[in-house]
Amino acid sequence: MSITVNRVYDEQCCVCGARGCERHHILPRGAFPQYIKSEWNIVPLCRHHHNLAHHRAHGRWFKMKLAERLPQEIQELHKDYLSNI
Repeated sequence: MSITVNRVYDEQCCVCGARGCERHHILPRGAFPQYIKSEWNIVPLCRHHHNLAHHRAHGRWFKMKLAERLPQEIQELHKDYLSNI
């Protein structure tokens, strides 16, 4: 299985401002395929913050901070998702 990392070199990390970012889906692609291409669901993150977003111990807090970028009506969907993982 190959994994394609979508690097965005001209964008800055939305957390620290570093360049050479990866696109992160706030609502996971597997759980919410209908939002894969929604611009509000994709944020640029440097490698460090992308790893943090997927880390179990720190990920929940970080995901809640990223969710503040979501449209209000989607934030509830995100909270429900986090409460079930």
